[in-house]
Amino acid sequence: MKKFQYFLLLVFFIANSAYRLGTGFDAMFVRGSFLALFTCMILFNQKIKITPILKWGLLFWGYYFLSVLWAPNPSATLKYLNGFVQIYGVYFFISNLIEDKEDIKTVIKLLIVSSLYTMILLALRTPVALYGSERIGEVIGQNPNTFGMIMATSAVLTFYLVKTDNEQKKRLPKIVYYILILLFSIFSLLSGSKKALILLGGGLVGLEIFVNHSKKKLKGILTVIIVVPLALFFIFHNEKLYSVLGYRLEKTYLTITNQYTSTMKDGSLLEREYFQKTAMELFKKHPIIGYGGNNFSTYLRSINYSDPAYSHNNFTELLSTLGIIGFIIYYYFIGSVIWKLYKILKNKKEKEMPILLLILMLLFLALDYGLVSYIEVFNAIILAIAASYVYLNEKEVKVNEN
Repeated sequence: MKKFQYFLLLVFFIANSAYRLGTGFDAMFVRGSFLALFTCMILFNQKIKITPILKWGLLFWGYYFLSVLWAPNPSATLKYLNGFVQIYGVYFFISNLIEDKEDIKTVIKLLIVSSLYTMILLALRTPVALYGSERIGEVIGQNPNTFGMIMATSAVLTFYLVKTDNEQKKRLPKIVYYILILLFSIFSLLSGSKKALILLGGGLVGLEIFVNHSKKKLKGILTVIIVVPLALFFIFHNEKLYSVLGYRLEKTYLTITNQYTSTMKDGSLLEREYFQKTAMELFKKHPIIGYGGNNFSTYLRSINYSDPAYSHNNFTELLSTLGIIGFIIYYYFIGSVIWKLYKILKNKKEKEMPILLLILMLLFLALDYGLVSYIEVFNAIILAIAASYVYLNEKEVKVNEN
């Protein structure tokens, strides 16, 4: 039955990465995969664990929905009811399926397989002429940034298997993993996402340096010094990659360093700056409880802004809509997971898994500066894996103490 539940988890991962159009078959598949896995776990799991992430999820989302009482537009808050079900389902499924460290590796492998499926489906649906002429991802309903981050994370997870999982390497030739890493990396870059590039580069570099044994660390550092400049050279000198990513990196750099005139600056970056500045002004007006969940766009409409949207920054979005209370509830748990991973890394002989999870958690935290992540299913998956590892470690410590 456990293997069948893992199969259903794979289907759930595929639905949430490859079928995001929100209508027709995609909508039915996402909901159906959720209900199938939920029903199977309720019927056949003898004991349901109420893990820390489940308690925290109820606390955060409970406060989020409580904000309908003071939100100027309650329907905007309730808009994320379906998203909450999906995200809380992620916490429930992963924390109850993971019973030991091997289960975590299994979930990682399922995530890689689902990303491979997503990449193949997108490749089949995207006309060849579009590669390099526009950012990819929307053909399967994924925001290009989210798609790029999924591909980048999958490249990092596959690289982790290459460096650590000897049993897996016996089943497949090593070259297969490097081909997968290359494909995931290329598709993440073709998404044109600067966040994906940070995630890809930071994850691969971090693993190359810190997962190596001390004698190989110098080799890892030298590899990074050589590979990173070559990768950037390739992005800026390959026509297709430059057209979807390189020019965006160039405009961002020139805008930040004030080398563009006001008429030449990156319009997207300027609008994000406006969103974040406005969100902080709204926070100052409602610092304790916020303006109401998902109501930043409501505020923009109230001032007749031409393109009302969320603030494109998880920190400012939570501060402006849920206030200090919501911000602390959300980031206290994430901060505690990061801190506990660091303590595990310092105190245990096992290094590889906590290094991987710590790198991913820190990178995802940094990327919150340019992404409203609390509503993203993929971010919830990574958080649930990391929190489950911490929970297992704490259980082991208690057993050893007794």
